[in-house]
Amino acid sequence: MKFEELTLKQQEKVRTCRNADDLRRLAEEEGVELSDEQIEAISGGSWGGLVSCPVCGGSNVNLDSFTGLWACDGCGTRF
Repeated sequence: MKFEELTLKQQEKVRTCRNADDLRRLAEEEGVELSDEQIEAISGGSWGGLVSCPVCGGSNVNLDSFTGLWACDGCGTRF
């Protein structure tokens, strides 16, 4: 499942997750299946290709835990 396929409400909830346990709990609550690899990638900051930049399509993005915005390492877009 790609991040963009989640509802806006689910996307907001994902942005509040601070670690793998938070994400695992949220996925279970929302009925979204994520592999252990996806959960570890997400909690490690790479987001495992689940989130891609809306401008360049790059998947090397990081979530800024302070602003809640994504930042694309490829083109610098914040979204």
